[in-house]
Amino acid sequence: MVLEMAYPYRRRYIPKGDHPLFLGRKWVDEHRIIMAEKLGRPLLKTEIVHHKDHNGFNNNEDNLELLNWGEHSRLHNKGHIKSTEEREKRKKALKGLKRTPEQCENIRQAQLRYHKQRKGV
Repeated sequence: MVLEMAYPYRRRYIPKGDHPLFLGRKWVDEHRIIMAEKLGRPLLKTEIVHHKDHNGFNNNEDNLELLNWGEHSRLHNKGHIKSTEEREKRKKALKGLKRTPEQCENIRQAQLRYHKQRKGV
């Protein structure tokens, strides 16, 4: 049985004990089944099966790629994350800036007010 709903991936029903790579699971994402069978082992919780064409219903082996969480995040956030160069430049620019004792005290007072409000004191 295959499930297709508003969920962005096809899911397959596997009765307990019917699949050697998915013991004790009922509904499993089809792309995870395909990748596990291709590798001949269960997938780790830290492993992500990425759809190269971003179509969650295209489960062809050629379209699937095994990534870890970090690789998958970097892939989807390519345009949003600053390069190492930009981060270093920002660090250098901020390095010379120091807070005055007045600024530190103002921040501390603001934090105290915030925590009192949260506690309802």
